[in-house]
Amino acid sequence: MFPPLLTLFRTYFVYGLISFPSSGQLFEGVVRRTFFDHFVGGETARAAFPLLATFRSQNKGALFAYSVEVDEHEAAGATSRTDEGPSSGKTHGQPVHKRIVDEMIRSIDVAADFEDQFGTLQVAGRRTWVAVKLSALLPNADALRNLSLYLTRARPTLSPPVPFPGTPESSDLTVLDRRIPEGSPLTAQDVEDLRELHHDLNRICAHAKNRSVRVVLDAEHSWYQPAIDAFGHALMERFNKLPNYDSLTSRLFSGSKHAQGTELQPIVYVTYQAYLRRTPTHLARSLALARQNNYALGVKLVRGAYHPHELAAYSAGTASGTSSSIGISPDPYPPVHPSKPHTDACYNECATLLVRTITEDVKSTAGRPPARRCPLRHAQLDLF
Repeated sequence: MFPPLLTLFRTYFVYGLISFPSSGQLFEGVVRRTFFDHFVGGETARAAFPLLATFRSQNKGALFAYSVEVDEHEAAGATSRTDEGPSSGKTHGQPVHKRIVDEMIRSIDVAADFEDQFGTLQVAGRRTWVAVKLSALLPNADALRNLSLYLTRARPTLSPPVPFPGTPESSDLTVLDRRIPEGSPLTAQDVEDLRELHHDLNRICAHAKNRSVRVVLDAEHSWYQPAIDAFGHALMERFNKLPNYDSLTSRLFSGSKHAQGTELQPIVYVTYQAYLRRTPTHLARSLALARQNNYALGVKLVRGAYHPHELAAYSAGTASGTSSSIGISPDPYPPVHPSKPHTDACYNECATLLVRTITEDVKSTAGRPPARRCPLRHAQLDLF
């Protein structure tokens, strides 16, 4: 069967264009004025200011996404950790992942500077957020996979069970503060890298809180997700902490200016992927964990972006054994739903749960004095 005429014309055009001398610069110019301008806000965060202004004039917000994540070829084991050479992860004397951390902080400053122009000083009114992808903040993403594998084995069995990649526990990150258990997939280097990641994430979120900018932790492949969940909930417990209205201090200051000035909007959000089979039970458990530890659950609900990769990893693991596959699921079925209609149904179920939870929270605080109201106490919802 012959390819369509449009495909032939496109192929002829592309190969004809790159065959001319100096066509590289010409091709780059064409790409920049077409694909780049369509999909990318700017080469730097500050260069995106005009686009942010256009969005604001249309009553829209924006999510800064410095689109860097783990290289799947490297993550699959094609390269190993080295100290020299092109795969070392070092550029101009500074590790690449450290430059990305700095870029996250710079993006927060740019987002805050843009919002400052409109006099929106509190988190609730600021519509420029920053996305963070954890696999890009490590010298080797295998550390995330190894922590995820450890957590999958170490977490207690729940009733009802939560399908892989499970759901976080408050104790997940304690493994980073003690001796590595015997037989653990974690190495000493993994633990060192993960401790540094935890420090960098706290640094990013502390800066975001200081500048009143919300941060969204992106979801990634399922073999990284248990670790990402652990970091996400630890960060929410610190930066999304809610006032304890039943404490003596809160009762004493409930009518004070200090209490009235307490902002209840979350700083840190985590991402829930509706294409994962676990998501309804995982989300319900997350809400319970947030209530138990008195923090606001920031939720970004999406359908998911890695469906073909998830199915391929599951198939590879089934065919050759989990040890030789990047996938780590112990379940007898893929972690993702088989089709988009199943994913859509899961998405709607999760959205319904969140809206119901928010409604109940608002009703439960309706009779309180203004200083003691706690709207959106357990969930802040954003649908993508």
